[in-house]
Amino acid sequence: MSAVGEEAKRPLSIEEHQEALLFQFVNLYERWSEDRQVAAKQGHDLSKQITQFAEVVSRFSSIEEAVIAKLKKSLHETVVNLAEQANIATRDAVDSTLGNSIKRMSDAATTVDAILASNQQIKWLSHVKTLAVNILCSLVVSSVVVWFFMPQPTLPLTQEDMNTYMIGKKFVRLWPTLSKEKQQWILSNGKEKEHKTIQ
Repeated sequence: MSAVGEEAKRPLSIEEHQEALLFQFVNLYERWSEDRQVAAKQGHDLSKQITQFAEVVSRFSSIEEAVIAKLKKSLHETVVNLAEQANIATRDAVDSTLGNSIKRMSDAATTVDAILASNQQIKWLSHVKTLAVNILCSLVVSSVVVWFFMPQPTLPLTQEDMNTYMIGKKFVRLWPTLSKEKQQWILSNGKEKEHKTIQ
């Protein structure tokens, strides 16, 4: 398929749509101007023909004044009627053309409003989706960090561990009440036993 065919099938942007409407409006104005010029030329031609006819009528000197007056009046009424009809025809043509243009422009404005409203809704939905994806990603990353990088909990304490802990707690409270000699004796015996256990 050619590039021109693809361009013809793609939808117009708002600027292109407005430019096309403006181009149509300018064409309609030029056509109306041409119609007006044609009507003015026809009026001028008609006026010229009437003048020529009046000259021909004035040559007939034998025609009575009453007949001449009636002819002039009739000619005047005919000219006025023709001018009114030309004016009405021109006005009707311009009104129908402009009415169609105004309707098309109104339809285009309605379409543009609908497109803008749709774009606003799409924009709002994209913000909501982005927020949801951010929250979901932060939850997944947090879960992965906790699972892989947090230290594993130790096994629960046994009864022997609990007994040692309770004795140590009592010993901490009792330690300040002991004399310095007893504290030294306990520390030295504790180190000897610890040394023997390691060997």
